[in-house]
Amino acid sequence: MATTTTTHQDTFDASLWTVREDKTVSEQECERLSNGAFRQFEKYISFSTDRSQLFFVKVHENDRLIGITPAVRVVKHDCRTLITSKSKWWLVPLIGPFANKTTYILETSVMGFQYASPFFTVAGVDRLAFKKLVTGYLQDKDDHPDHIWISEPPEEAKWAKGAHHVDQFNILSTTHVEIGDFKSPDEYDQSLSRNRRQSNRKAAKALEKAGGRVEILDSPSDDDVLQAMGECLNNSEKKSWIGVPFNDVLNSTDALKTLDQIIFVARVDGKIVGFLSYIANGEEFLQTHGGLDYDISHQTKAYQNLLHASVHFAIDRGLNRVSFGPLNNETKRRMGSHQRPVVASLWSRNPLFRFVTRRFVIPNFLTFNGYPD
Repeated sequence: MATTTTTHQDTFDASLWTVREDKTVSEQECERLSNGAFRQFEKYISFSTDRSQLFFVKVHENDRLIGITPAVRVVKHDCRTLITSKSKWWLVPLIGPFANKTTYILETSVMGFQYASPFFTVAGVDRLAFKKLVTGYLQDKDDHPDHIWISEPPEEAKWAKGAHHVDQFNILSTTHVEIGDFKSPDEYDQSLSRNRRQSNRKAAKALEKAGGRVEILDSPSDDDVLQAMGECLNNSEKKSWIGVPFNDVLNSTDALKTLDQIIFVARVDGKIVGFLSYIANGEEFLQTHGGLDYDISHQTKAYQNLLHASVHFAIDRGLNRVSFGPLNNETKRRMGSHQRPVVASLWSRNPLFRFVTRRFVIPNFLTFNGYPD
């Protein structure tokens, strides 16, 4: 029996823990876990599809909430869309019989890519026991999932190393700007290298020369803005080299209408040619979406201007960190000040497919970035 004690002398008895699924989260629950980004995830739940189903896994001890894990059930997703193009000619035929699998994905992507484990608990809880309980619950569900994918920082992922039927590998790191003690945007800009300052000035001039500007909007209530955002999202999805399994929910324009976000748009001659949206969570400013009109945005450096504007905004708001999400392009790498590693733990039910996955699929994943130490 696992019992731990918090600084408030609360005790937790793992033998009394119960698991249930839920589609809502209360303000009290967000406060208890000190995480308002659960509200973002909750709004997406109502836009779940037959292919992508979002829900919370909640753990209680009697009537006390002790933790929440956001989960996505992806039904019969074709994993061949996630491997590199150079490997498809030989790998697609090999894994064909195993390709369409049902997977539970546990990560913070729908919560603004927080740099955190998706297993959120109150202080003092035995986190190892909590993680094992939640993953065991999902493994034993009636739909008999083929895989469970968990994305965590390396320190949080150590619990799964060597676990039964689990393989671990590094995936794309997350990109942040640490604001620290900067009191003003000018002070931040002066801290940058000479080359970075020149690059930002050139980008600003390119947008200005084209008659463009960056605007900051609240959540999109204007249908024209929403439509333009949807078009930019579709353009970026087509250009992206990463296929997100639940993009049918994540990029839903109907869902975007409901989200409480701060949106940065780049306009040229009145037309939106790019946007980034963020949520503020505690002291962090977390990017949730982004899209571009590639015909115009490259010429005007819209993306770089949007990233720079979001950092200035966060400084003015007294926030401590801006997250740009996964490191999937060079502009983001140059604009970020820190890259933080992320480890994927992949549980596979079928031993044969686990062998195929470990030997052939994982090294050829689009997001594969080596193995943990």
